[in-house]
Amino acid sequence: MKHLPPPTVGELEAEGKRVWFYCRDCCHAMEKFASMLVGLDPSLNSPELKQRARCSKCTSKSVDVKPQLDSTPLPLAQ
Repeated sequence: MKHLPPPTVGELEAEGKRVWFYCRDCCHAMEKFASMLVGLDPSLNSPELKQRARCSKCTSKSVDVKPQLDSTPLPLAQ
């Protein structure tokens, strides 16, 4: 089975996909459309996005990032 490379912010935006962020420290969750990730390089992939992510509630960098890969809805953010 061939593994596909992780999608880029630009690819997710072009397909109208969402990205889910979850803070492992304070359990804050947020879901955003990729088009709302303003100012980011569209060539960033999800592992690179994870390195840059910071929780908007507690400022932790311990944030999981999950891109929407198909039409299945992501978990809803609280």
